[in-house]
Amino acid sequence: MATSGAVLLRTYLRTRSFDARVRTPAGVARWQERRARRFLPGVVAASPFYRDHLAGCGVDDWRSWPIVDKGMLMAAFDRWTTCGLRLADALAVADGAERSRDFAPLLGDVAVGLSSGTSGRRGVFVAGARERAAWAGAVLARTLPGSILARHRVAFFLRANSRLYEAVGSRRLRFRFFDLCEPFESHLSPLATLDPTVLVGPPSLLAALADEAAGGRLRIGPRKVISVAETLEPPDEARIRAAFGAPVHQVYQATEGFLAATCGRGTLHVNEDIVAIEPEWLDGAGIDVAGGRGGAAMVMHAGDDRPRTHFTPIVTDLHRTTQPVIRYRLDDVLVAAPHACPCGSPRRALAAVDGRRDDVFIGEGAVGRVPVFADALRRAFVVAAPEAIGWRAVQTAAGRIELAIEPLGAGGRAAEGLRAAFIDAGARPPDVEVGPLGPERPGPDKRRRLVRAWSVDAA
Repeated sequence: MATSGAVLLRTYLRTRSFDARVRTPAGVARWQERRARRFLPGVVAASPFYRDHLAGCGVDDWRSWPIVDKGMLMAAFDRWTTCGLRLADALAVADGAERSRDFAPLLGDVAVGLSSGTSGRRGVFVAGARERAAWAGAVLARTLPGSILARHRVAFFLRANSRLYEAVGSRRLRFRFFDLCEPFESHLSPLATLDPTVLVGPPSLLAALADEAAGGRLRIGPRKVISVAETLEPPDEARIRAAFGAPVHQVYQATEGFLAATCGRGTLHVNEDIVAIEPEWLDGAGIDVAGGRGGAAMVMHAGDDRPRTHFTPIVTDLHRTTQPVIRYRLDDVLVAAPHACPCGSPRRALAAVDGRRDDVFIGEGAVGRVPVFADALRRAFVVAAPEAIGWRAVQTAAGRIELAIEPLGAGGRAAEGLRAAFIDAGARPPDVEVGPLGPERPGPDKRRRLVRAWSVDAA
């Protein structure tokens, strides 16, 4: 069996060369089809859940297999993995690590982690040693500036460390985890001492570090800044880029895998050599959009011929074996790029990771309920109130939004921007109550600028 280092290096080289070898979107589709037909039968047979769930399904028709989600995963966890892990044991290890902040313990050779649970449902992810090494190779190939042979110092700010992340470390690659559960100020001196070449963290944390750098209280010179875990807002991106003089890239990483990363042109590309993503479109004529946490649906009014741009991804991981991910529906909303990226990558390009599906705002239209997507709200907000330092909009009913903003004087213009976004989407403008934004300091909880705090089926 290959060592972890050999797996990491082999995956790194294969990932770096994928675009040059495959070249076209049609080539990507053919590669995925070949890979799926080789890979899926074995992993399905090894998972008691999938073996029963897909009984009678042929691999030739794998893209039409029944869809699963996080609720099904957690309910069937004891039968889901291919190594017989029990949910109680996995949770005991993960909860113990969360309390002690020691993320080294394993279950055998399997690393266990928890998702942040911002949807109200925690997820458990597990990965074996080989998978951790392959993940590290792919991440390095898609994120490191320059060669893996160069020396890099990576500062990684996250809510929880993991053996998955620690697999990235090597003699040439110095990796340091900064715990978001620790006070923000405690990180500044160690970060300055490290002086990372690569700085990774949620945009709320990166923006706070940018303010420290702009004020002369933090002196670091990263060659690359990578935003993870939260939606990267344009004002935050501008602050971070200006403070560090480095490009701000993104990684789209979820419990379900390493899903996308930005190229040298700054476009987010799906890692289609790792996962196959099928769009479940949320807009366009006659498309149903899930509304509310109870699973009710709303239908866009007939005759709406606007192009499809927003979708929920159905993910199939073409390499993951310990915890298979096969036709798994995420809660996220992605925005398709309007055109191909000039970098020439054949992999699917995204305009944005727009947020969670159950945080899509909903307005009342002439015929029924219509979605108002986060990117439209952000664009309207930025145009109407570019001076806003921070803000948070909570939709409490179909016709009501509570907006907290700093400075408060920008609230009136921002409220008009939000109302304009509803009108553009074909919905009646909501009432917007404006108030001050309290102090914002980065911490372990994901920042959410746009929150829908009511359920369609309860309305």
